[in-house]
Amino acid sequence: MKKKFSLLLVLLMALGVVMTGCKKDDEEDEVVPTTNPPEISFPAGAEKILEGVIPDSIEIAIRIKAVEDLKELEIIKVVGGTETSIGKVTSFSSKSDVTLYPYINLTNVTFPLTIKFKLTDKKGNSVSATFTIKLKENPQGNPINTFSAKLLGAQGNNTTGSFFNSINGNVYTYADAKAASASMDLCYAFPTSVHTNYVNYNSTLAAPADAMCAVVINPEMGTNAWATKNSTKIHKITLTNTEFENVTDDLVIVEKFIENTTATNVNNLAVGDFLAFKTTGGKKGIIKVTAITPDNTGSITIDVKVQKYPGGSASPITRNRRHAGGEV
Repeated sequence: MKKKFSLLLVLLMALGVVMTGCKKDDEEDEVVPTTNPPEISFPAGAEKILEGVIPDSIEIAIRIKAVEDLKELEIIKVVGGTETSIGKVTSFSSKSDVTLYPYINLTNVTFPLTIKFKLTDKKGNSVSATFTIKLKENPQGNPINTFSAKLLGAQGNNTTGSFFNSINGNVYTYADAKAASASMDLCYAFPTSVHTNYVNYNSTLAAPADAMCAVVINPEMGTNAWATKNSTKIHKITLTNTEFENVTDDLVIVEKFIENTTATNVNNLAVGDFLAFKTTGGKKGIIKVTAITPDNTGSITIDVKVQKYPGGSASPITRNRRHAGGEV
């Protein structure tokens, strides 16, 4: 009996060892290998400070390293808490150590501008880093454009356009303004007795989105037929001729515009009036009324001083350039 019992015990112990060994092997087979995430760095630093003339775009040097094959480098514009993807790199010449040079468009953007770069490998590992573009602080304010003696015709004026573009300072006829509606910031009109709701407006500057523009400028369809109707905000301000003439940067312009303004027209204008406005794109400006021919076939003459660089606008990557690390 003792021999049988001892033999059984030995067999059970051996079996236990075998069973334990099998369990250990199974667990080791289920272990998922881990890898290090990719890396991003900026060889020239993570910040660019601009001064003088602002370029249309800048090139950013980004150095990347990875253990696994790379899937993509996503380029994201960050405004407040909102992130907007503006481009991706999906072709890489190497994963071990490569530098990319994407171009970032600076046209119509708000500074400081934050660009986020998110690098992801084919194992799903990812890493993000941000790059900031700033304007050099200037106690004299930021640059402006000055447009003098701009003549806008009323709705019945067949020789002079009624629409103003604050980017280039040009005046447009109705047909041309409709074709370039996204660039139109102001319109001029002089309502008559047939415009019941606006008969007392007289000389009026308004946003293309203002209801008066839709009715008075072109009674058949007005700005309602436009693809884009910008909602420029505008109001009267107190300013002297000397103060206006001395404006050479945007300090006074920013100070004079009231941020909570909701008005999209100023009516009953007179020579000597001063106005402040802010375009849909975020540019602020001031206006001086220098002449008025008060009739629906007449005109208004204005001097305009407006920021060169607005706040707010989308800034997609607009240039393609091939580098060692891929193409943006």
